[in-house]
Parts: sequence; C-alpha cells; structure tokens
Amino acid sequence: MSTVRRDVRALQLKVARERLGMGKTMFFEASKKGSKYYREDFPRKFRMGGTRFMLESDVDDYILAHANASA
Repeated sequence: MSTVRRDVRALQLKVARERLGMGKTMFFEASKKGSKYYREDFPRKFRMGGTRFMLESDVDDYILAHANASA
C-alpha cells in the first residue's frame, strides 16, 4: 500500500488557468505538443471521473520557476 500525502490538492482546469493568469487558448496550447506555444515544463493534466485537473503543487512550481527565471 502506498502512503498518501494529505496536503495534495487538485485544481479544476479553470481554476488552474486563472491562477496561471493565462487565457484559454494559450493555456491549452502550452500543453499541446507540436504547438508553437508548447512548454515541456507545463503542468500535466489528469482525469478523475469526467473532470480534468492539475495538481496545485505543479501549478505553484511552474509559477515559481518562471518567476525565478525572470528575476
């Protein structure tokens, strides 16, 4: 049996997009391979039931990485 972290949160894509401050098109293009806006380090999406999510920690890490790179 694996251990479960209790501080893990899943963000619906709309919430993740708002947190990243991205428009819909840029948000979805950033994760689409072959797109000129593709970012390999962009947080990955996953499904639970019929809803798609991103891990809050992945979104936060992405924001911090880009904030530190531009500083």
